[in-house]
Amino acid sequence: MPGLAHIERFLILPDPRIRTRLLDGLTIPDVLQLGKTSSIIRDVVDLYVQTRWNIEQFLGMWFGDPASFRATLAFTGAVVSGSQALRFMDRLPPAPKSDLDIVTRVGGVTALARFLESSGYTLVEREPHPQDKYPMLIDVLSITSSKRFCNGGGKDGIIEIFDFERPTYGRLNQYTPVTKVQIIAVSQHPVHHIVYTYHSTAVMNYISHKEAVSVFPRATLVEKIAYPSSRETLGQMWNPPWKVKYEKRGYLVETSNPRPRLTLGGAARQR
Repeated sequence: MPGLAHIERFLILPDPRIRTRLLDGLTIPDVLQLGKTSSIIRDVVDLYVQTRWNIEQFLGMWFGDPASFRATLAFTGAVVSGSQALRFMDRLPPAPKSDLDIVTRVGGVTALARFLESSGYTLVEREPHPQDKYPMLIDVLSITSSKRFCNGGGKDGIIEIFDFERPTYGRLNQYTPVTKVQIIAVSQHPVHHIVYTYHSTAVMNYISHKEAVSVFPRATLVEKIAYPSSRETLGQMWNPPWKVKYEKRGYLVETSNPRPRLTLGGAARQR
């Protein structure tokens, strides 16, 4: 086991990429514990944390002014969820080809849509939902006039989804021709929607205007285990698309334990 002085020499090397690779090889709890060993290492770990969980840099994939986007999240009470939120928690860069999912109550749709349009995004029209007799518009009155709103969004609580796209430029264009953002209008509080309707514990994470929260961080970020949120449909042939997707990402989808012992997590405040 290397001594503390030996570890310090490695972590204060002039090339920051070496430090980053060393700390990336540790679990998140180990990184935080390492920061408690000495004042020198604490400074290195603090710098690593500020770099690896830099929300402004992460959101810069979609917005030229991430601070204004966070202000819009605060105004609307919306949160970022889905695979991009998980990537941020897991110290991974944003995935250019995947949507940025924003979950909001109906009242937040207009402000979010206006912000996206001011940021260069354009609404991509969808086919009207079968329960609606007219095209859905970015307008609170039209949403609240829909049958799905009156029905509480159905089983999943989703009232409407709005797709926005913006052409990419420069180096980003080699990965994807457009960046995509989805506004997901739901019938309940956005956090309640994530916890009560998402398919598994692995995606019960969100980013608000001031903090990033993983509901089950040990299972999700350390053990890489996903527990289905419902056992109603489990059977020998059970193999939904989300299970296949997350197994490819290295997760074990655990269905054998009916009463798993899950540790609730906390929040990391954004700077």
